[in-house]
Amino acid sequence: MKDVRPFLNKLISFTFLFLTLAGCSVNPPNEAKLPYSGTSFADYQKQCNEFISENRHFVLKDKQFELIANSPFEFKPLKSNGEAILFVHGLGDSPWTFRDIGRELVRNGYLVRAILLPGNGTKPADMLDTDYEDWRKTVEAQLNLLSKSSKRVWLGGFSTGCNLVTKLAFERPEVKGLVLFSPAFEIQTEMIAFIPLINLFTDWYKEPDNDTQGVAPFRYETVPLEAIEAFRQSMVNVQESMKDKTYSKPVIVMMTEHDSVINAKELIHILPKVFTNPKSRFIWYGTEGDGSDPRIIYKSDYIPEERIASFSHMSLAYSPKNPWYGRHGKSRVCRDDLSDKEIAKCEKAKNVWYSTWESAPDGKITARLMYNPYFNWQKGVILSVMREEK
Repeated sequence: MKDVRPFLNKLISFTFLFLTLAGCSVNPPNEAKLPYSGTSFADYQKQCNEFISENRHFVLKDKQFELIANSPFEFKPLKSNGEAILFVHGLGDSPWTFRDIGRELVRNGYLVRAILLPGNGTKPADMLDTDYEDWRKTVEAQLNLLSKSSKRVWLGGFSTGCNLVTKLAFERPEVKGLVLFSPAFEIQTEMIAFIPLINLFTDWYKEPDNDTQGVAPFRYETVPLEAIEAFRQSMVNVQESMKDKTYSKPVIVMMTEHDSVINAKELIHILPKVFTNPKSRFIWYGTEGDGSDPRIIYKSDYIPEERIASFSHMSLAYSPKNPWYGRHGKSRVCRDDLSDKEIAKCEKAKNVWYSTWESAPDGKITARLMYNPYFNWQKGVILSVMREEK
């Protein structure tokens, strides 16, 4: 039989070359990048502020406020308890995610820092030249810096940030524990496995519009496939870290049953087996379970008196008093797949309901829930676990 391997090898090589050429970016990325670190956190902040000022597509009239909201921040306590926490935001998000919980922790003596991952804080096109290694190096460098200021350091994250800090916690025994909002250890769609292939053909699933360039005041409204691939790698790597292993330090995990991003219904069964410390707490917003693990705390995510049908992926970290996303906040997040007329109706309606997209009540004008009505109670659970670990 004729050996067809040379032909197949040529075919594979040609196909790879074709796909590579087809995938060439038409949007050249910004060659400059956010710094990983600095000689101090103040130096890192200064470099980030300068970079954001030069590269951000601003969407608010108050550019100074927008700059501060998207920049790394540090809250120093008036009376320190000797402990610190480093927060890492999610894909396309910003340090704004942690300002509400950060203020609560600093009042209780914790030094609080929240960093900005490369590619974020400016415009989505700047993520075209960002990869997982950029994120990993940034988190590691900032943990090293914070460890010089405090010997007792916690790590916290939201969504993708949870993946980054959890992997690092498995590697760094000096980390005291974890605070995890909507951890993206496993997501609902299996299509993400095909991102590397799809990225050969195009840079974007949804290209930014010319007006906003895909920028909202505190987060991006779209991200390139390169960034989704970086997220995929963060998920694969944290899964590998947790495979057949346990983590013995205290962990606080917050998830909602109706999360449309992560596979929360699967994770609520997996994570208590991975995070074994008896002081750990798993806050579950949704249907009450069988009570077999007393560390799992249940709260209903259906609150009709507040017109809340379910909690969203984004809602868990924000206070009802948040000036933008809170109960009376300036921003109401309506579905972008609605008509202009429907969006206008959603933005102005007085009796709008709130939910995750996938569980919106029938016949109701619905916006995405962006705050946690149990925020103060949740803060108490977080503090009780962190205080016990002294």
